[in-house]
Order: sequence, then structure tokens, then C-alpha cells
Amino acid sequence: MDIESRLDRLERSNRRWRGLAMGGMALVLGGGLLAMRQADPDEITLRKVKIVDAEGRQRIVLGGSGLILADEAELPRIV
Repeated sequence: MDIESRLDRLERSNRRWRGLAMGGMALVLGGGLLAMRQADPDEITLRKVKIVDAEGRQRIVLGGSGLILADEAELPRIV
């Protein structure tokens, strides 16, 4: 495997992670906006937000320990 193919693979992976992170944040913000439409718009209380892929694997977890982005094997890649 030469350096150009490795760099190309790394750039594609970076774009995927960036897109996944932006999509996850959009979902969290969208959920917050929907929650604000409930009876008490001044407060949203959550313990944990999990975002899963089509196969049900956890990809993004926002909870007490922070924000975790996981790969296809559910291994934390960005904490």
C-alpha cells in the first residue's frame, strides 16, 4: 500500500467522521428543539443520548462522560 492510497483512505475516513459528527449534532439539536415544544420550554433534562447506525450499533453517545464517536466495531475513536 503506497502513501497516496493511505492518504486517500484517511481523507475519506475523516470526511465520514466529520459528516457523522455533524449529523449527530444536528439530531441532538433537533431533539432539543422538539423537546422545547413540550409544556416546559425552559428546561430539557436528559441523561444520555445514543445515536445508532442502520444495524443498531452505537455510533455516537452523548452522556455523563462526554461525547464519544465510535467506529463500525463500536470502538471509541473520538472522545
